[in-house]
Amino acid sequence: MPSWTTEAAVVRALGEGSGADDDPYLADVVAAANSMAFTKRREAGYTDDPADLAPAPNAAVALGATTLAVDFYRARGAGDSGSSYSELDGFVATYGGWPNVRRLLGIGRAQVDAVAADPMLTPVFGRRLTRRVW
Repeated sequence: MPSWTTEAAVVRALGEGSGADDDPYLADVVAAANSMAFTKRREAGYTDDPADLAPAPNAAVALGATTLAVDFYRARGAGDSGSSYSELDGFVATYGGWPNVRRLLGIGRAQVDAVAADPMLTPVFGRRLTRRVW
């Protein structure tokens, strides 16, 4: 899985006094966020590089993965509702920063990556069409 966010980026997003810099749980959160961001973009039709050291496709995707990791980290120990994974069924959770994560990762919409042209279906533009004028 690519590493689109890092522990340093998550600590920077959480703030200096968060205490996350020496928390071993942070490594788990970062790995899960990178994996989920890559998987959800793949399901949405994107063709991202699966190499371990591949950079994020753009800054928005990197920030989306970081925001996802921050949301995972802050959710630990939050007991405002019963435990449930139903909000992950269609990835439509509306709490925390999830709507922003969806926008930043570009998921929840149709594929936008360029598709290679099929030579059998691509019209030839080399011919010049002329109109006869009578």
